[in-house]
Amino acid sequence: MKPNNPLTSLLNPTFAPVLILLLLAAVLGLTDPRILSPGNLLTISIAAVPIVLVALATMVTLVSGGIDLSVGNLVTFLCITLATVLTATTSLPLALAAGLLTALAVGAVNGALVGLLRIPPFIATLATMIALQGATLYFAQAGVLIVKEPVLRVLGQGAFLGVPMLIVYALAAGVVAMLVMRHTPFGLRIYAVGSDADAVALSGVPVARIRFFTYLLASVFAFLCSIALIGRVPIVTATMGGTSLLLDGFSAAVLGGVSIFGGRGTVLGVFCGALAISLITAATQVFGVDPAAIGLIKGMIVLMALATDRGLQWLSRRYSLPKANAA
Repeated sequence: MKPNNPLTSLLNPTFAPVLILLLLAAVLGLTDPRILSPGNLLTISIAAVPIVLVALATMVTLVSGGIDLSVGNLVTFLCITLATVLTATTSLPLALAAGLLTALAVGAVNGALVGLLRIPPFIATLATMIALQGATLYFAQAGVLIVKEPVLRVLGQGAFLGVPMLIVYALAAGVVAMLVMRHTPFGLRIYAVGSDADAVALSGVPVARIRFFTYLLASVFAFLCSIALIGRVPIVTATMGGTSLLLDGFSAAVLGGVSIFGGRGTVLGVFCGALAISLITAATQVFGVDPAAIGLIKGMIVLMALATDRGLQWLSRRYSLPKANAA
């Protein structure tokens, strides 16, 4: 039996994101106590909700060995779709149905391109991203749309047992993601495909079908994100979501321990990564950092997270660290 190595506990991909978040909070809190004030922590948690939902969409595609560059623009297009239908009909069920069907249609296109036609995910979802960007600009020509929907207002401003509804909403989405990824054959096959698609295919698993439904699942999380965004900010424009939200979601996923090489990632890590990104954004505002430099800071963090991911792969081979291929 191999002796326990202290690196096994310290660098376990399941708990490393928690450690990173705690260390980041401690350093920033010591730098300026205002960052960790109760009111600011609540604001940080609420601001992290859209990032969490996009990061969950990013997680499922990355775990499968793919990537989805269109998720940010899909969220924007879904916000425009929901607001347009609500303005025209005042029917929330009809708007939600239209939004969900739109999301599934885009997910099906991505899934067909990647899973069935075997187009590289980067190229396929880049094309979808550009198409969605154009569609958003076309349908948003009416200008700003103001959503006055009581249920969405409760989601964005209400609370349940003192906890903001948006946070409850994100936690519920996280529980669903964890159940799907950890307790269903489909979720476990996503991890298997991302770990070694060729070996999985030889065992009889329909890899193309798994990838197709993975992108459908990612589109559902994008749909959930669009609802959260409208609930939080009822003024809908073509600038909601987009590339900025995509980068925050991707950063949160990678910072949360999701491997860009596939086969590894946890829902807990995604939540920690999203909170870390939201915390960094709030800290830059407290410190008075030039908004133009925030993207640079986040980019450097992603580069460090990617380097850490590569380092964890090397340490995993050398010290037999757990792969954390469960949600």
